[in-house]
Amino acid sequence: MAMFTGKMSAQTNVDSLINVLETQKLTAKEQLDVLIELCDVYKDSNIEKLMIFSKKGLQLAQKENDKVMTADFYRYVGCGYDLYGDKDTAVIYYEKGLELAVEIKYKKCEALLYKDLGYLNVISGQYNDSNIAMEYYLKALQIFESIDDKKNIALTLNSISGYHKYLRNTERAYYYIKRAKKLAEEINYDYAKVGIYYNLGQINEYVDESIIYDLKSLEIARNIGHKRGQIMALQSLAYIYCLDKEENDIAEKYADECLQIAEEYGQRYSCIAAWTVLSYVYLYQKRYDDCKTMVLKAWEADSVNVQISTLTNLAAAYLYSGELDKAHDFFVKYVYLIEEMSSKKFQKNMAEMETKYETEKKELRITALEKEKTWIIIVSIIAVLFVLSVLYYRNKLNKNKIKQLEQEKLLVASQAVIDGETSERVRLSRDLHD
Repeated sequence: MAMFTGKMSAQTNVDSLINVLETQKLTAKEQLDVLIELCDVYKDSNIEKLMIFSKKGLQLAQKENDKVMTADFYRYVGCGYDLYGDKDTAVIYYEKGLELAVEIKYKKCEALLYKDLGYLNVISGQYNDSNIAMEYYLKALQIFESIDDKKNIALTLNSISGYHKYLRNTERAYYYIKRAKKLAEEINYDYAKVGIYYNLGQINEYVDESIIYDLKSLEIARNIGHKRGQIMALQSLAYIYCLDKEENDIAEKYADECLQIAEEYGQRYSCIAAWTVLSYVYLYQKRYDDCKTMVLKAWEADSVNVQISTLTNLAAAYLYSGELDKAHDFFVKYVYLIEEMSSKKFQKNMAEMETKYETEKKELRITALEKEKTWIIIVSIIAVLFVLSVLYYRNKLNKNKIKQLEQEKLLVASQAVIDGETSERVRLSRDLHD
C-alpha cells in the first residue's frame, strides 16, 4: 500500500494511521508497513509509543517469518531501550538485528545498526569505547556510500563529527560537519539539518553564531515534529543565555520549554538535562530554593551521572542561602567525587596499560617464536640442500670413477692388444731372419 511508504512529516495524521491499523482489515504486510512508519515517527517524538509499536511489529514480523521486517523492528526496539537509558537491553536487540541483517544481506539496516552501536559506545559509560565507536561509524559510512544513500551519509557524517567533538578534536569535527552540512543542504534533508545545525552551534567558538545555528535547528525540529532536536536546541540556547550572555529571563524561557517537551517525549535523560540547566538559571537569578529543587530532582533520577555537574550549584545555593554547614558538606562531597573519578580513571588507565603491556609482550613472544621457527626452517632447508649437494657430487664422483675405471680397463685392453701385436711382429721378424 503506497500510502504507508516513505518518511511521514509532522503534518501526517498519525492518529488516523493508528485508526486504520486498529479498525481496517489489512494484510500482515500492510500492518507491518504502518507499524514501521509509526516507529519512524515516534522514535523522535514519543518513546513510550515507540516501544509499543516496535514490539508489536517485531512480534508480527517474527510470526510472518519476514526477516527484513524482523531486522528493522529489532533495531527500533533497541532504539527504544537506548532512549530509555537501558543500554544493556538495547545492545541485545541491536546485535540481534545486526546478525540477521548480515545474514540476509540487508545492507541499509546493517549500516543503521552500526551507526546506532557507534552512538551508544560514544555516550554510554559501560560501553564507552570511542575506538569501537569510530569503527562502527566508518563501517556504516562505507555501506551507505556503497548503496548511495545520501540521507544516511549526511546523518553518519554528522555523527562522526559529534564523536570528534566529544573527544575535543575540533578540527576533525569541523571537517566532518562541513561535509554533512553541504550534503544535507544539497538534498534538502531537514531531518539531518536538525542535528547538523545543532552540532555547528556546539562547535562554533562565537556565541552569536552558535545562537543562529541553534535557532535554525530549533525551527526545523519544530516544523517536522522532532522533539529530540527541539530539546537539544532549547537546552543549548538556555545555557548560552545563562552562562555566556547573562540574560537569565531569556534563558529561563528556553529552559522551561525544554523541560516541557522533555516530559512529553518521555526520555529520562532529557528531563535530567532540563532540570540541570534550570538549576543554573535559578542560581544566577538568586532563586536558591528553586535551584536546590532542580538539582535534587536531577539527582533522584540519576545521581551518578549528574552529581559532578550540579554539586557546585547545590553548594553555592546553600552558601548564598546562609546554610554554611550544608554548603561546606556539598563542597567536600564535590572534592571527594572528583578524587574518586580521578582514581577510577587512573586505575582504568593503569589496567589498560598493563593489558597493553601483556598484549605487546605476548605479541613479541609470538614474533620471536615465529622468527625462531623461520630460522629453523631456513637452516633445515640449507641442511637438506647441503646433503642433497653432497649426494649429488658423491654420485657424480662415483660415476666419474666408474667411467675412469672403464677407460682404464679399455686402455689396458688396448695396450694388451698392442703389446700382443708387437710381440707377434717381433716373432715373425725373427723367423724371417732365421
